[in-house]
Amino acid sequence: MDGDTEAAAQQRAAAHVVPWPRPAVTLGACLEVAGWWWALVTAGLLLLVAVLIAVQRLEAQSLGNARLEITLEEVRERLEADLSLGFELGASSRAQPLLEDMLARDPRLLAAEVFDPAGVSLFNTDRGAIGERIPDAWRGALAAAGGRWSAEAFDEVTLGLPIRGAFGEIAGHVSVTAPLVQAPPPWMLFGLAAVVWLALSGVAWLLVRRSLRAQLPAQQDDPLGPAAERLARAHRRMDATLAALARDEGAAG
Repeated sequence: MDGDTEAAAQQRAAAHVVPWPRPAVTLGACLEVAGWWWALVTAGLLLLVAVLIAVQRLEAQSLGNARLEITLEEVRERLEADLSLGFELGASSRAQPLLEDMLARDPRLLAAEVFDPAGVSLFNTDRGAIGERIPDAWRGALAAAGGRWSAEAFDEVTLGLPIRGAFGEIAGHVSVTAPLVQAPPPWMLFGLAAVVWLALSGVAWLLVRRSLRAQLPAQQDDPLGPAAERLARAHRRMDATLAALARDEGAAG
């Protein structure tokens, strides 16, 4: 009977010791392990997109300025050809037609002007501005550059070139004003960055998840197992005590 009681107690204890299934690796656990790295990669990708957009805008404006400079070169060469013959810049008979023809050929241009070294307008597509002084921003750009110069104001850019006389002296400047070149919409860059971000996030999640799963045991023991074992021992002692009492009563009877 003692053997049966002991076996029953062991069965009850074994019934209580049930291993828990392997724990699942959640998204929260992955973020806890690699969240800072994921945030750094995201910030780096955003910074890269911002730099690419800025470079794209600079390249677009540089191309626009290059086209303006080609137009200015044509006007400057014709005016310098007149100066090489001994004419004065202020007495040029074709400076005004050249400026107006330049605006007629390119509707994007806003204004064109020829002014003397003192900054007084000699010829201007806005005839009412002839005789006026150039803006202070242009003066600052002229002093800083010395040759080709440019000045931006609001959404406009002014590009200018010096006009040299027969002996290489600066006889004046020719300038043209145009709207700032609008860069292509950055939606393609944003879309590409979003695709790259999603791909990197997916790969990172899979790698972290696989790493965490490799570190977890195949199964975890029931934390109530030790308590179940103590309870089983208590049951065995109680059964043994009851059996001893039953024997003593039988012997007394």
